[in-house]
Amino acid sequence: MPYNIYKPSLRDQFNAAGNSAALVFDLDNTIVDISSLYGQMEDIFADFLAGRLKISRQDAQREVLNMLQSTYYVQDEALKRYNIPVAETLKATYDPHSLNLKGLTIDAEIETILNSIFTKKYIFTNATHDYAEAVLDHLGIKDCFNGVAGTDDFQFMRKPRKACFDAFEAKFLTAGKDVHFFEDTPENLDAAYFLKGWSGHMVLGYRQSPPYSRGASQPYHLCSQLHTLKDLKI
Repeated sequence: MPYNIYKPSLRDQFNAAGNSAALVFDLDNTIVDISSLYGQMEDIFADFLAGRLKISRQDAQREVLNMLQSTYYVQDEALKRYNIPVAETLKATYDPHSLNLKGLTIDAEIETILNSIFTKKYIFTNATHDYAEAVLDHLGIKDCFNGVAGTDDFQFMRKPRKACFDAFEAKFLTAGKDVHFFEDTPENLDAAYFLKGWSGHMVLGYRQSPPYSRGASQPYHLCSQLHTLKDLKI
């Protein structure tokens, strides 16, 4: 008679690890699908660009679309083309007071699963801190996390730069811990693995065709691939 071999879920593994581990989560398209915000962000950025460059709204809209054809990160393109500091474009496009968050939803089970994991959990996003807090408040899951870090917490350094990962570890004292990193962006997972030794978990369910086509198609090293964070219980 074959034996039933029990394989603990990721949730069970993390709870068994206790304080020796830490879980780090990207926010956009990892925890929540933000496709309902893309059009809003493009419009907000066009308004910002029209005022900043003193051009018509129509010309600004065309320029935004042109930038998006060149790169996913319009902030970098605005810096390259017009020397607009990344801090300015990030603050404009991720202004929670200008965005309608009503289209953002998550499965209620995800909150239950996050609350059932007792290992310390953190948000680590390339968006701004205020935006991250607003999204988590809107979703009702802010209390699931022990800390939130936005790019403005690190002088607007962003993943996948090593200095950004170093700053995160210094802020939350995770150096030396068994860090598990949940992301939808392959290049960020690779950076975390090669630069810091973090274990990668790729979340695939909210990627749009994919949005990060310029990154690696598949991370070099993964511990798991999840559809959504509901798979933590499997």
